Order: sequence, then C-alpha cells, then structure tokens
Amino acid sequence: QSGPISCAALSGALAASHLEVCRCAYAAVDPAEVNGILSRMTLVEKYEEICVPICPEGDFERGQCDPRWLLRGPEAIFDLKDNHRLGIRGLRTRDGPKGITCKLGDRFGFWPPCPNDGTSPGFPAQSLRASTWSVELEEELGAAIGEIAKSLDVHVAF
Repeated sequence: QSGPISCAALSGALAASHLEVCRCAYAAVDPAEVNGILSRMTLVEKYEEICVPICPEGDFERGQCDPRWLLRGPEAIFDLKDNHRLGIRGLRTRDGPKGITCKLGDRFGFWPPCPNDGTSPGFPAQSLRASTWSVELEEELGAAIGEIAKSLDVHVAF
C-alpha cells in the first residue's frame, strides 16, 4: 500500500502485536442510577473517587502518611480507590498525551493488563503533531489512544 499509514491503522497493528487485547465492554449508564449512587455516598467517598490516595506534599517527610502505599507501585499514583460499600470500582487512570503509559521511568512497570515489560504503543509528541495543524490527525490519534486505553482497561487518559 502506498501513502501514509493512518494513526488508527498504526495503533491497531501495534496493539495487536504488543498488547494482550482485553476489550472491556462498558454498559450504558442511567443518569438516575448515578444520582442515586451519589446521594448515598459520603463526602469522604466522593473525595476518594476523584483524588489519588497518596501522601500530600510534605506529609511523607513529616511521617504523617502510611508508607505502605509505596508497595502498590506506580498504580498508587494513578488508580483511585474502590468503594466496596457501594460496589464502585475506582477509576484506573494513566498519563496519555503520547499514548497510554505502562511504565514510569526505566524501572517501574504497571501491573497487568499492561505488558510485563511495560511497553505500549506511543505516538509523536504533541508539539510535533501540532505543527501539522491537522484537526483530523488529532481526532484520529485521540480515537487510537482511546482504543488502546480500552484494551488496557484504563478509564481516563490524561
């Protein structure tokens, strides 16, 4: 085939060759059910659904945090707490402007469904993409990153 390869085709090829794809189907959401759950949540539970459960600035040095959160690895920074009382799974988030992050630095790989070696498809930096002035390319890239996120069971790509 001649001509440029689309982002969707590239991400599909990379995802097929690099990742164990576990397509996660998400059920339709009823707004009334969401409002019902929110009305039963405590303020602390709502906070835990939107805030990463690690030590705030300086608290670790002052000994005001439980250091066991470090044992969770990089997930401690990106995964939000499950709410067992209401049966709500915490959101799984990852950095994602150039693709879904499966590794922090050289040594801290995320747990499955990220591959054991921490690899995941990556795309050119935002500044390079912006220089094309192509809205269509960005939309296609966003869709590709979304598909990769879905295959890794990631809910939010920052």
